[in-house]
Amino acid sequence: MTATLSSARVSELAAIGKARNPQLSARIDRAAQIVLAGEYQASSDPDTLIVRGYHVNGACECPDYRLGNAPIVNGTHYCKHKIAKAFVSRLSKLAECEKPNVWAQSMAWQSFARSYSK
Repeated sequence: MTATLSSARVSELAAIGKARNPQLSARIDRAAQIVLAGEYQASSDPDTLIVRGYHVNGACECPDYRLGNAPIVNGTHYCKHKIAKAFVSRLSKLAECEKPNVWAQSMAWQSFARSYSK
C-alpha cells in the first residue's frame, strides 16, 4: 500500500479528526506518529492493514481495543491502530486522486485533441 505521506497532509488529517472528535486527540496524535514513521504494512487481505504488528480491519487485535478501553465514537471503538489505518486509507485515496491523468498527457490524446479541434 502506497500513499503520499507528507507531514503536512498527515497533520491536516489529524487536525480535522481532533476537531471532530476531541475525545480521540491523544490517540489521533499517536496514530499520526505511527503513519509518519511508516510503522504499517499491507496484508494479504486487502481490507486489513498491519499496524505495529496488529492486524486491523473493522477491529483491532490490540489490548486497548479488545478490552474495550479505546474510546467509543458513534458506537465504534477507536484505538491508535484503527485510526492509523483510517489515515493510511484516506492518504491512499488522496494520492490516487492526485495522480496525473496519463491519458490526457499521452500522444494519443494530443493527436485526438488536435484533430477534434479542427
